Amino acid sequence: MPNSAKAYIELGEPVPRVEQQPYAAWVIEGPLQRFPEGESSPDVSFAELCFARRTSYGGIPLTMAEVGALLNLAARTITAVHASDREVAKLKPAISAGAKHPILLVVFEQTVDGMLAHVYDDERHGLVALPQVKTDAVAALYRRAMDSCRSEQGTLFLFVAEWGKTASRYTQHESLVWRDAGALLQQFSLAASALRLNCVPMGYTGDALVRALFGDDGRFCGVGGCLVSTP
Repeated sequence: MPNSAKAYIELGEPVPRVEQQPYAAWVIEGPLQRFPEGESSPDVSFAELCFARRTSYGGIPLTMAEVGALLNLAARTITAVHASDREVAKLKPAISAGAKHPILLVVFEQTVDGMLAHVYDDERHGLVALPQVKTDAVAALYRRAMDSCRSEQGTLFLFVAEWGKTASRYTQHESLVWRDAGALLQQFSLAASALRLNCVPMGYTGDALVRALFGDDGRFCGVGGCLVSTP
């Protein structure tokens, strides 16, 4: 055990609920910018990928085609099971407790007109624009996130946890959400390496940026992210 209480936070032991609690997940609404179908698979073996993966700095922001190829390998829904119009479980590339996959992805894009932020729709494989992101507060928090990656250029992927999804299936669910965030980060790193892209983990949670984008009602929490760039 660490000597300092500040170095360790007891999150409790998760326990599956006897019956899953009803929970209305946040719905992504707005015009969808679809990625093209049929992205080619990287020609690299898993063993090669494991030994080749690195945290690499530098590069330039991704094109939208590269964003789509990365999300296809890292976070796209493969199958989803629904009951009574309520999401029950998803199969995606990364593991997730109870197959709940509570983490939304916000993708930032720098354009000539300023910064844009999109939410990734993992079932329809496309992006939906977030409104009201061109504020001084969001710009300052975005810069802090970029600084935590120690890089000036790249495409930022912010991980946004919707706690209620996992809480509907488990008591003391917090540690499972953080575990899911780590699994997703590893999946991004492997996918980026397979596509010969640079990937840098974000050095802090990004919770203030999440609250600036989604509000402060406690539904969402920042759980990290990464910066991906083309070498």
